Amino acid sequence: LGFDESLTYIGFIGTFFRYQGIDTLIGAAPSIIQRYPQVRFLILGDGPMKDTWQIMLTENDVESYFIFPGFIPYEQVPSYCAVMDICVAPYHRSAGDSSPVKVFDYLACGKPVVATDVGETSGFFADSGAVMIVAPEDPAALAQGLNRLLENETLREEMGKRGRAFI
Repeated sequence: LGFDESLTYIGFIGTFFRYQGIDTLIGAAPSIIQRYPQVRFLILGDGPMKDTWQIMLTENDVESYFIFPGFIPYEQVPSYCAVMDICVAPYHRSAGDSSPVKVFDYLACGKPVVATDVGETSGFFADSGAVMIVAPEDPAALAQGLNRLLENETLREEMGKRGRAFI
């Protein structure tokens, strides 16, 4: 796909609805980038929040760290997921009991996941050892979880293995 293999990619796959929490990820980005300037955020999808999130990226001066390839056909998603070192599901509380299909996709690809504590998502994945659960709508908590995985490659690998076993 032409991605720079010397960079570390934090990825998201989904429709760009507010409840997906990309605004929280954008809020977490400065503290992550400060510690890990080689990080890039690979955000796959499209939807009604794209323009709003683009404005937030500019306001937070992090637009050069975010990559938006646009809508990707589902059969191509595994190729993009393979590029990702860590995957996120930073749902807002308003997501409620929305289906966590993206988390299953991430786990099937053997990726460690940081997800927020909302609805059934946290209860279902809490004991998997493959998903780190953090507080919703809290950029500091999301950054802390992602930074923990960025600093510990062994933990990332172990979570990835547990994810495949969980699926």
